[in-house]
Amino acid sequence: PVGAPPALGPEFDEPAALFVTIRLGERLVGCIGTTEAVRPLGEAIRRFAALAAFDDPRTPRLTAEMLPNVRFEISILSPLERVDAASTGDAIASLRPDEGYAIEQGPKRGVLLPQVWGALPEPGRFWAALLDKAQIAGDAPWPTLTLSRFAVTHMHEPGYRAPEAE
Repeated sequence: PVGAPPALGPEFDEPAALFVTIRLGERLVGCIGTTEAVRPLGEAIRRFAALAAFDDPRTPRLTAEMLPNVRFEISILSPLERVDAASTGDAIASLRPDEGYAIEQGPKRGVLLPQVWGALPEPGRFWAALLDKAQIAGDAPWPTLTLSRFAVTHMHEPGYRAPEAE
């Protein structure tokens, strides 16, 4: 039928945690997703692409004029792996530049994809940005923090080139 989405392979029926990032040139236009694999991959891509385009509170809504020049990137996340850290120093020492991180403190949560390392290659700056994203104070007590890492598999349009900075 006209307007029906294309049939997807069976891998798109498997639940997946993912983020959809939209860029206009080097500029971030939207990035929204989840660290929990609760929706099938195909459904999650459609949902988070729409949210990144129209409901990311950090950026203006995507417009029809922007559409020919935007690029989409999908980052499929591995399951979160808790990082054993008892202090800020432990946490910073455990950071690996090829992985993404999620931090939680009660209802506060922040996620940085591995691509952010391109803009923040120094672990201390990456850590500060992760805390800032979650709106967690830099001197937050460790028993209240949970740090997790993850890897990503990228899907993107042909010819897509990830920017050097986030």
